[in-house]
Amino acid sequence: MRNTGKDLRSRATRREGVGRRGLTLIELLVVVSIMMVLVVVTVPRMRPAMENRRIREAARAVNVYLGSARSRAIESGRPWGVAIVRDGNLALAGSKLIQVEVPPPYAGEMEGSRMVFLSLSGLSGRAQFWSDSSGTQLEDPIGTGLVQPGDSVKFGYQGHLFRIETITPPQPNAPNTWDFTFTSKTAAALPDMLPPNPSPTPQERYAASRPFQILRQPVTAPVAPLRLPRGVVIDLWYSGTASAWFANTGTTALKLPYPTILFSSTGAVHEVASDTMGAVPAIEPIFLLVGRRDRVNPDPMQGNDANHTIPAVAEDGRTNLDDLANLWVAINPQTGYIVCAENSAGANIGEIRQYARDFQAMGGR
Repeated sequence: MRNTGKDLRSRATRREGVGRRGLTLIELLVVVSIMMVLVVVTVPRMRPAMENRRIREAARAVNVYLGSARSRAIESGRPWGVAIVRDGNLALAGSKLIQVEVPPPYAGEMEGSRMVFLSLSGLSGRAQFWSDSSGTQLEDPIGTGLVQPGDSVKFGYQGHLFRIETITPPQPNAPNTWDFTFTSKTAAALPDMLPPNPSPTPQERYAASRPFQILRQPVTAPVAPLRLPRGVVIDLWYSGTASAWFANTGTTALKLPYPTILFSSTGAVHEVASDTMGAVPAIEPIFLLVGRRDRVNPDPMQGNDANHTIPAVAEDGRTNLDDLANLWVAINPQTGYIVCAENSAGANIGEIRQYARDFQAMGGR
């Protein structure tokens, strides 16, 4: 009986040892090899889905960011919008969006501020700003930096709108005297504000003057920027309106103005701007193509007009224009309505923008 008890304890000990046995080195290598094969097979299949997801998320983020600017324009009663900051290493792509606002119009420092031209040759002239009816005191100097090239000026609160092209800073002894050059934004017109003779009296100088409004350019608003996910950009080469584009072969990263969309206090699109078109009223739908950064590579020998054919330049022979995974963000200029629309197959950009032109919002995916 003693030996029998000892044998039972010995067998129990052996069974416990068997239960605690781990994997052998060969078994562990087999498991690791199987996992590596699964990773090699699975990751390439998951990569397109992950890239498509980033594009969808980026397009929706752009939609929301534009909608936020539109809401701020309605709340503030002033134009408010979004500017697309170009990629520093790829000028035809936008990788960051910022919100911009238009400051209130500037009409001088005094209640009776007025503007008069001392000399005028075509669209170049020397102007003075006065607020004293006797025209003898320099009461209305304009601080340097308040008015910038690119701002617009309107005389008498109505009529033609003139874009300020250049400004010569005032002299210390004449802080209310500036030299301007203009271009007319509304018609081929000239300012008509000269005194009756080359050496006017102060009273004649004041009598020829008019009230004025300087409509200033958008400035960066105190709102956090929107940075698109890595590898995702707005392809500016194919973005723009039906007749104008946000980029061409002459576009550089820092060329102003940045592509900008401004909303008015009614929620409609007030103005659209870029270095290729200047700042113009919005009368056509605006299209932003959200796609991959590595496919922003147009053929410079081909134009980006409505019949632009698709060049094979990417590693898989496709550009952002014919990648059906990419999305359009379309904006209706009359209402400010914003949608994300799918890219459509087609032979030219008019057909490819079909869903965006019809404002057919994509389904949730």
